[in-house]
Amino acid sequence: MFYLPYFSFIFFLFEPNKGFSQSLPRDANLRESCRKQVAGKYLSIYDSHQKTVSYMKLLKNKRSQLEEGRLQAQKNLTAVKNDLGKAGYDIELSDKRDSIISRLSMIEDNLKENKKLTSEADQNQQNLAKVLSQMKKKISRIFNFKTFKGKGYGYKFQIEYKDTCPPYQYSCPLPREKAQRLLEIFSSGKVPLVCERYANFLNW
Repeated sequence: MFYLPYFSFIFFLFEPNKGFSQSLPRDANLRESCRKQVAGKYLSIYDSHQKTVSYMKLLKNKRSQLEEGRLQAQKNLTAVKNDLGKAGYDIELSDKRDSIISRLSMIEDNLKENKKLTSEADQNQQNLAKVLSQMKKKISRIFNFKTFKGKGYGYKFQIEYKDTCPPYQYSCPLPREKAQRLLEIFSSGKVPLVCERYANFLNW
C-alpha cells in the first residue's frame, strides 16, 4: 500500500494521454489542429454540395434519355397506327400498339418522377450553396483559400491561415478580433475544443 501512490505517479508520467490530457489531441500544435477542424467543417458542406450537383447532372442525363425514348416511342406508335389503318384488324399489330402505349405511359411516369426529384435536388443545391457561401465568408476573415492547378489533387484548394507565425513558434496567438471570428465559424454548432483553446488560451 505504501508504494501504490509512487507507482501511480510514475505510470502517469509515462502515459501522457491519461488524466487531463485525454480530452486534447496528441498534436500539441493547437493552431494546426484547429485549422484542420475548420477545413473539415467546410469540406463536409462542400462535399454535400458537390454530390448534389453530380446528382442533378445524373437526373438531367436521365431526363434526356427518357425524352429521346418518348420521341422514338411516339414515332413507333404513329407507324403502327398507320399500318393498322391499312391492314384493318391485326392481332400482332394491335399487341405492338398496346405495348408501345404502355411504354409511353411508363416513360411519362418516370418523367414526372424525374421532374420532382430534380426540383428537390435543385432546392437542396441552392440551400447548400448558400450555407457554403456564408461559411466561406466567415472562414475568409482568418484564412486564405489557396488554389491548385493541374491534375492529381483531391481538392483544388487548401485552407491556410492569413497570419503566419514567427519561426519555431507553432501556436502563435491570433489578434483578439480574429480570435472571436474564429469562434464565429462554429456559430451553428459546438466549437471544437482545440479551436476554443486556441482562441482563448493560445500560448501554453
